[in-house]
Amino acid sequence: MKTDGKLKFKRFSLAGTGGQCLMIPPEMKDGKIPYVLYNLGGSLMNTAVSAVALVLYVVSGIGYFSLFCMIFAVIGFGFALMNGVPMRLGTVDNDGYNALSLGKNAGALRSFWVQMKANEQVARGVRLKDMPKEWFGLPSDEEMQNSMTAVMGVFYCNRLMDEHRFDEAYSVMSELLEKDTAIVGLHSGLMKCDCAYCELIGENREEKLNVLLDKQQKKLMRSMKTYPSVIRTEYVYALLGEKDVSKAEKMLELFEKCAKTYPYASDIESEREFIEIAKNRGEQ
Repeated sequence: MKTDGKLKFKRFSLAGTGGQCLMIPPEMKDGKIPYVLYNLGGSLMNTAVSAVALVLYVVSGIGYFSLFCMIFAVIGFGFALMNGVPMRLGTVDNDGYNALSLGKNAGALRSFWVQMKANEQVARGVRLKDMPKEWFGLPSDEEMQNSMTAVMGVFYCNRLMDEHRFDEAYSVMSELLEKDTAIVGLHSGLMKCDCAYCELIGENREEKLNVLLDKQQKKLMRSMKTYPSVIRTEYVYALLGEKDVSKAEKMLELFEKCAKTYPYASDIESEREFIEIAKNRGEQ
C-alpha cells in the first residue's frame, strides 16, 4: 500500500479465500454497472493464461518446461472453474455465484456497488461511521434472503459498532443471528465476535457468552487468529470474562504485532477504541 508517498507491504488474511482482488467500481448509471466482467475477470484471465500454457505444452515437446506448462494449465483451469462456476465455498460465495446473484436482483447490485465503494474508502483510511449515511440501511427480512444484500445488514451493524452504539448494535446483531438469512458463515462468525464484545462490556453474562463462543465459533476464531476484531475479542474475553490479566496482555501484544502489517488503518483505529473502552470497564 502507498503510505506517505511510499510503498509498504501489508498482510491481509481472510478465512475461506485463497486471495482477493478488489477494484473501485464505476459510478452506477441507471442502476447498473458491468458486474459480470467485474466478477468473472479473474476466471477469464485464468482461462486465457492457462490456454496459452496448454499451447506451449503441446508445442514445446518433452522436458521440464513442458511439464511446468502442463501443471500450470491444469491448476489455472482448476482455479477458473472454482471461481467461475457458481458455488458457495465454505464461509464465502465465489465470483460465479456473485455474478449469478447480481443478475437477478437490482437491489443486490446496488449492495455490491456500495460494498466495493466502502472497501475503497476503508483502503483510503476512512471509517464506516464517516462514510455517507445513505449507503447504509438495514435490509428487510425478504432482502436478507439474498447473500449480497445480506452483507448490507452486516455493514449496518458494523457502522453501529464504529459509532459506539453498542446496545443498538447488540440488539440488531442478535436478531439477525437468530433469523434465517443469507449471511455467509464468515460474516456471522465476525458478528458473533462483536456480540461477545458488547456482552462483555455490558452485562457480561456467562451463559450468553457460552452460547456466542461455542465450539464452532471458537474454531472459526482459531482460523482467523490474526484478524484484528478476533484478537480484540480474545483480549476482552480474557480481561473481562476470564479475569486473566496475563493472557489479556499476551493478546494485546499479538494485536500490536498484527497491527503493524494490517493494511487498513481505519480498522485498527476503531479496534483500538474498542480495546480502550474494555480497559476502562476493567478498571471500574
